[in-house]
Amino acid sequence: MTLLLAVVAGYAFGSVPAVFLFVKARTGVDLRQAGSGNVGLSNAIQQAGLGIAGPIIAYEVFVKGALPVFLASRFVLDLGMSVQVAVGLAVLAGHNWPIFLGFRGGRGLAPSIGVLLALNPLLLVAYGAVAAGLWLFTRSSPVAWLISMFALPGWVVAFRLPGELFIFVGVYTAIIIFRRSLGNWPGPQVERVFAANNGRILLNRIILDRDVASRDEWLKRRPRAQSGEEVERP
Repeated sequence: MTLLLAVVAGYAFGSVPAVFLFVKARTGVDLRQAGSGNVGLSNAIQQAGLGIAGPIIAYEVFVKGALPVFLASRFVLDLGMSVQVAVGLAVLAGHNWPIFLGFRGGRGLAPSIGVLLALNPLLLVAYGAVAAGLWLFTRSSPVAWLISMFALPGWVVAFRLPGELFIFVGVYTAIIIFRRSLGNWPGPQVERVFAANNGRILLNRIILDRDVASRDEWLKRRPRAQSGEEVERP
């Protein structure tokens, strides 16, 4: 019962669309209908300016991501590592598929950093260091984080971390890949995983986090209507 309640609470907390609400209140822009269509940090900065990055990152990392896991830790409620992992994954699921936005959320990078910070700071340092190094080489943030994510199980072994973290990195990887595969367009998404007209689109989504190889072309496309109907194909 404790585990179930913790998961439900984590999902509900993760579902609070803070980035969407902040940008909407400040600029009137609906992130679902602008830029990439994503309600995450990158699109928020593109629509509202770099000045919003600080408070949004602080909230997403320390409040949405780290706080629920910290509350479940031995420092507060002492619910055990299994509950901490479950809460962290529930928060990420809520962020990516928020009930308050019709299950259309962000990518979960900032909250995942907070979750890892609360679960095991050493694992977070390795995750971030590899991603930063790869970014210097690839100049592609989606590619760098994806490769670094696949290295997480190796770090769990190398650092002799608790076995529950294997479950976390495995489910976390599945969440990120599935969320990327759905694409950025607003509107119904699940069908679009299977409706992509060729494998290249799906591969672009998973690796580059967009439908096309060109980032400029992707950012300049016209958004779809709220219903999910296509205005212009990328």
